[in-house]
Amino acid sequence: MEDHFIELINVTKIYHQGDNPVVALDHINLNISKGEFVAITGKSGCGKSTLINIIGGLDSPGQGHVMINGEDTSLMDDQRLTLYRRDRVGIIFQFFNLLPILNLEENIALPYLLREGSNPPTAKMERLLHEMGLYERRYHHPHELSGGEMQRVAICRALINDPAIILADEPTGNLDSVSGKQVLEILRRLRNEQGKTIVLVTHSQEGAAMADRVLRMHDGKLL
Repeated sequence: MEDHFIELINVTKIYHQGDNPVVALDHINLNISKGEFVAITGKSGCGKSTLINIIGGLDSPGQGHVMINGEDTSLMDDQRLTLYRRDRVGIIFQFFNLLPILNLEENIALPYLLREGSNPPTAKMERLLHEMGLYERRYHHPHELSGGEMQRVAICRALINDPAIILADEPTGNLDSVSGKQVLEILRRLRNEQGKTIVLVTHSQEGAAMADRVLRMHDGKLL
């Protein structure tokens, strides 16, 4: 594994609620190796999701640097940052974020459409659908799927551009225990079989147990 594939150097993020500053991240220093599965735990509001968003390029630090394979995201212009989010990072959210007017296959294809302007190759789509047990449901719409199926669709969507980094923000938070375990096993398989670098935000002990390393956050700090 490559050291410092993801590196956060003195990363701080402060929001303001009226005149009151809220420190979401407080001088975070973190190294994640290529192919490592890291779980981040802690109480709600401790800064876990902010950390994920900053690694994924959805937010920017107020101070410090985020290095991805030696490249500083703060030096990326808007176009390069868009390409980084599109091609190098797959993000899985707690609330699925599927478009209700699109069927399962169309939801999965969205990132590829943004990159290539065309549908992903049939073989690539079929491989993902079979791996996630969704092939027979490919023409269904989100309202026709269970929570576990919707989260597996969201995982397929995150993987369609074959990103090196998978960021999962409470991916089992809205699932029953059986579906949640399936999602966690999928993440572990992505790390073991495809060498994906996984950063998982979770309240789940089962989720933390899947990881190579567990980090705990408290009041914006890594303990």
